[in-house]
Amino acid sequence: MSAPISGWWYAAGQSKRQAACLYLLPNGCFSVRLVAQGADQCASLAEPLTDPVHSGAFNALQVEPRLGNTQRRVFFPDGALFETADNRALDRHLAQLSQGRTARLLHWLESHWIAVLTSFALLYLFMGVFFSHGVPAIAQVVAEHMPERAVQTLGKGTLDTLDKLVFKPSTLPDARQKALQATFARHTRSVHGISPKIEFRLGNQIGPNALALPDGHIVFTDELVNLAKNDLELVAILGHEMGHLQQRHLLRRLVQNSLGAGLLVLLVGDVSSASALVYGLPAALLELSFSRRFEQEADDFAHAFMVKQGISPRYFADIMLRLLALEQNTEHVQNAGHTNAQAEDSKAQRKFRAWFSTHPDIAERVQQFQK
Repeated sequence: MSAPISGWWYAAGQSKRQAACLYLLPNGCFSVRLVAQGADQCASLAEPLTDPVHSGAFNALQVEPRLGNTQRRVFFPDGALFETADNRALDRHLAQLSQGRTARLLHWLESHWIAVLTSFALLYLFMGVFFSHGVPAIAQVVAEHMPERAVQTLGKGTLDTLDKLVFKPSTLPDARQKALQATFARHTRSVHGISPKIEFRLGNQIGPNALALPDGHIVFTDELVNLAKNDLELVAILGHEMGHLQQRHLLRRLVQNSLGAGLLVLLVGDVSSASALVYGLPAALLELSFSRRFEQEADDFAHAFMVKQGISPRYFADIMLRLLALEQNTEHVQNAGHTNAQAEDSKAQRKFRAWFSTHPDIAERVQQFQK
């Protein structure tokens, strides 16, 4: 019989505590006996003072994991409870029975700050590898094998939502819309595997823009159509959006975001807690890099598409530079009357936003189309 463990006994369904000793036997059994004096008398007693109040197989008990040197509880199948501060004695017995290895490892990690920092570093390394390689690979497989009915439902639902919250009906004349539809059809007829369905909408707050939806719809805003000086510039934008469709970027991003949110729940338990911000920052930055990668892939598709159609890639560069000039002119109007220091701050902020932007810098993007 090993040395008894001092503690307090709580009978099932009772809050009254009694001094007791927990005896752990070499054959894997245990017994609990009350003592006449305080719980600290257990270590000095060669024999218990009462008959066992509980006994049985030790593996039927549930031992609470160790947390520093706080008191630890042992739970019994009938609801009884034994509480002790003698963690070392309890750990020794668990070691003899080859139990509690995980709990002892956790206690060791908690007691060494170098181990804690190393654990955090390994956690961030795992998150980085998972988000940069695992998530994109999983998302691509899921997007490629998503049922067509689900894709069509997602596309229709997205367009319906945009029509309610963002878009207004197009103000372009019917003749203008039909002419663009014919131009787009002529250039996309030879593209295999992609059958874009063109829609026109008044963009309102999103301004000149184009969006590719999962079901093959590509929406051009009136503002973008009016910004173009040549229809081939719009064909260039169409090639970019078809690149998103061909690579299923929207579906992949949807899956990536879902996987990222699920991982955060597993790591932090409560994504509403402040600690989620700490864990979420690497995920957010990597998610932005995925978006920039998607835009680059769509640009590559657009470049190859234009070359195959015999269209100068400069048309894409021209309309993108016009978009950049429009953005800068808007910022200039907003910053009118600012001091030189404020203007410099605004310039620095633009560079900062460019780094965090989901799109690559426009000036960099057009270089490959200008060469």
